[in-house]
Amino acid sequence: METHVRTPFEVFNTPQTLTVPMYQRLYVWHREPQWQPLWEDVQRLAEAALRREAPLHFLGAVVIQQADKNWGESLDKWSLVDGQQRLTTLQLLMDAVAGELMLLAAQSPDVAKSLERLASQLEECTHNDDKYLREGQSALKLGHENRDAQAFRAVMDAKPGTLPYEGQVDAPLIAQAHAYFARMAREWLGADGAASTDRGEALTQALRQGLQLVVISLKSHEDSQAIFETLNARGTPLTATDLIKNLVFQRLDAEGADLAGATAIWGRFETKRWETEERVGTTSYPRSALFLRSWLVAELGEEVPQRQLFPRFKRFMAESTRTAAEIVRELDACARAYEAVLEESALEVGDISVPAMFLYRTQASKQQTADPVLIWLIDPKRHIPDDVRDAALAVVESWLVRRALLRLGTSNLAPVVAALTGRLNASGPTAAADAISSHLRGLDQPTTYWPGDEEIRRELTELPVYQRYARPRLRMLLEAAEDHLRGFTESGPSRTGQRVPRDGRPIEHLLPRKWQEHWPLGSAANSEAVRADHVHRLGNLTLITQGLNSSISNGPWSGVRGKHAALTKHDVYLLNREIREMGSEHWDEELIDARTTHLVDALLATWPVPDGHEGALRDRDLNDGREAVTVQKLVARGLLDVGAELVPAYTRAKGKVAVVLASGNLLLDDREFDSPSGAARFAAGTRAEGGWKFWRTADGRLLDALRHDYVRELAVMTRHVGRVIATR
Repeated sequence: METHVRTPFEVFNTPQTLTVPMYQRLYVWHREPQWQPLWEDVQRLAEAALRREAPLHFLGAVVIQQADKNWGESLDKWSLVDGQQRLTTLQLLMDAVAGELMLLAAQSPDVAKSLERLASQLEECTHNDDKYLREGQSALKLGHENRDAQAFRAVMDAKPGTLPYEGQVDAPLIAQAHAYFARMAREWLGADGAASTDRGEALTQALRQGLQLVVISLKSHEDSQAIFETLNARGTPLTATDLIKNLVFQRLDAEGADLAGATAIWGRFETKRWETEERVGTTSYPRSALFLRSWLVAELGEEVPQRQLFPRFKRFMAESTRTAAEIVRELDACARAYEAVLEESALEVGDISVPAMFLYRTQASKQQTADPVLIWLIDPKRHIPDDVRDAALAVVESWLVRRALLRLGTSNLAPVVAALTGRLNASGPTAAADAISSHLRGLDQPTTYWPGDEEIRRELTELPVYQRYARPRLRMLLEAAEDHLRGFTESGPSRTGQRVPRDGRPIEHLLPRKWQEHWPLGSAANSEAVRADHVHRLGNLTLITQGLNSSISNGPWSGVRGKHAALTKHDVYLLNREIREMGSEHWDEELIDARTTHLVDALLATWPVPDGHEGALRDRDLNDGREAVTVQKLVARGLLDVGAELVPAYTRAKGKVAVVLASGNLLLDDREFDSPSGAARFAAGTRAEGGWKFWRTADGRLLDALRHDYVRELAVMTRHVGRVIATR
């Protein structure tokens, strides 16, 4: 057995055939989890090549086993034991780029020869030269013995610009991958508006020399199954924290540092607390890796994607003037501080510090994007005064929670947070709050802006928050309103001296969801629809100290066994005292509206904005007064969850289930569709099918209803600039 680190050029340069055996599983990679990250990594390498830099990107390991050649055969023969998914994808990517280079050459006669030369360099990695082939033998350097063979040959042998599976709703994943990479390459190569030989050279170089694979080569007599089991069943993949540890300790050893002491310090990250995985988007990471990324962002003042943590940390180490021992000590001190805040944020009773409350609230509302700012402010080496730290965190918390109130997306906040840490690094410790506030006030895009009071009031006045907010977020908001009544948003000491317990108390509907028996429609309600609109509004919700039994919960408001009496009996909250005073005689829609206003006032006081800040919004995408609503926008808006299952509204497609991906695509029978209609046509087996009225959520709502909610809410958001939003 031999193990070498190889570039794609070194792997594929020689005349050979690599065969995916019949027993290997079919091609299963998809756009969101695999194709897109690979393309982004290749694009990053190509852009670095344009700057005359030469970074490398590690793709993983492959295992190949030598096969015996028949007499007279010119090509070396190998069987692909492990790694068929990544090598198949890499071949598709290289062939797609070569095809786009050839198409550009046909359109640009003045640089045609240069582009054709680059395409041929890639073709040398995917196809064997004719002189090595016997009659009728495939030129492909990678082949499949399973059902993927036909699709792979079709796309790899197709002439540039032709799509063998174009228009087919059930195109194989291999064909979809090739089409995706061709589209991405076309956009990148033509980014400057013309055929660019520099871009072509950079992209070709990135694919041939910028990627690395660990290639384990076995002789024909060696036990390939044992190697495969060792790699896939008995081992555990290295995390970014493992890789960083190895890097740091190599540096420590080279510096002659105390390895035993460093091992004891680093052991913190190997405890259960730090190895606990937390979900970020659709992926889970160890808490240690999330902390290290946040710490690195705070140090650099630049965005660091989680999957780029190790290579960026490696470059940070290479560029740093600090020794590895100094970096380990700094990491340990900061981790201790963060761990203390983490422990405090989990306390259910009593007052807690501003950093701990910040962490509790951002975790409850799934707004943990700003952890790098928290880490910057609590890092002991910066000696930030507590009042400065608390003021800065209050500004960031207001920005995050106000966006959460409007259910605005978080996917574009990471660059803003990185920019904030950059501003903090430049401004110094005493001006932290002003630096953050100034930056956030200047944001005017829907994906990043800091909403003002008027927009929050408009949004929450009629919003069915119980249906639109996750329970932890909604509970946190009601807790904040209770704390406001207890005086915790005032400048002086609290009137009660104790915050509301953060122990997961039940959320109670005052006007019950099952109101028909004991709550007749009064003069304030025009119809059952009006009442239904009020049931889930903010003003109809409260926290209770213990669950009311179902008979009382759905019972009448007045009387000995009524809800008013039950709230009096169980009352310890100021929220409920206010309800009893407002509803001493009855509880209806008018009182719900009035209390909604009171609660919104409490939330705005808890998370204020600077005087004069209105949250001005500018949206480049709405200049023509129209916007195409997509599933991705429904996800970003919080109207649809990642992982939600959609089912057909019609019996003719009964049994089909489409899963919502983070990209906004729908996954159906191991196929991705970039529109509801495409998924609907596939599910129904028809050529024409309107997807928005075909798919419904688990609770029975049509996608079309969610689309109209999006349009209505965004119209409210942008009404102050006179934009009219319409669906296409």
